[in-house]
Amino acid sequence: MKINRLGMKRLGKRIGNPPGLILYSFCVFVFILLPISMIIVFSFNSARNGVFPLREFTLDWYREVFISAQIVSAAKASLGVAVSVALLSGVLGTLGSLGLARYDFRFKGGVWVLLLMPMILPPLMLGVSLLTYFHSIGLKPSLLTVIIAQTVWAVPYVIFIVYARLRDFDRSIEEAARDLGANRWMTFLRVTFPMISSSIIGAMMVIFAWSFDDFVVTFFTIGPNPTLPIIIWGMLRTGITPVLNAIAAMLFTLTLATMLIARQVGRVDIEF
Repeated sequence: MKINRLGMKRLGKRIGNPPGLILYSFCVFVFILLPISMIIVFSFNSARNGVFPLREFTLDWYREVFISAQIVSAAKASLGVAVSVALLSGVLGTLGSLGLARYDFRFKGGVWVLLLMPMILPPLMLGVSLLTYFHSIGLKPSLLTVIIAQTVWAVPYVIFIVYARLRDFDRSIEEAARDLGANRWMTFLRVTFPMISSSIIGAMMVIFAWSFDDFVVTFFTIGPNPTLPIIIWGMLRTGITPVLNAIAAMLFTLTLATMLIARQVGRVDIEF
């Protein structure tokens, strides 16, 4: 990846930056970010209707978010689900990637195909399938079913990221640790894990951001305790309010911050 980036940088210096390409890129960013920026602007507007000209600057809508017991409870539920899914997918995904990277076995290609299925399937189909499965085994919809459903999608994602790191891993370092008397568990804790921890942390942070904002899979597997996206969907049925703008602005900030940290600290290759 570093070689490819270096090559692209050299190629970019030779070709230069055509003005047309710069203008096109600017227009694409404006098209994507303008609606989001308008939501953020209206979240600070004292008027209840999102119209111009804007009135006075206010933080009242953000205060209403934090004093609403329903919204705060849903946010706590979303936070608990997101943390649980990130931790579970991090552990299971790391174990799965280690098994796929270190061992050769029959039908290994079939395992990769199965791992791709949750990521390829539309979220609607995945949600309906999991709801049917939970019903067939007598598991009532709850936050637990949401955690299980989201983990089904998240684990393959972590496996692919960590496997890419393990594929380029120099195993002679592990062999040297074993020669010095370390057992398998100690070798993993002292040698392997520190070298792949950045990929694991980055993948877990991406999963956290996705889980916190997920609606489709959550909608089909949620129980009586709603998460924040479910609350937002219910509020949208009566129209867009400044409180919704404030919630959307905070969600956008949280997601953007998480993704940037995942890219910088976790070294996950996320292209914006």
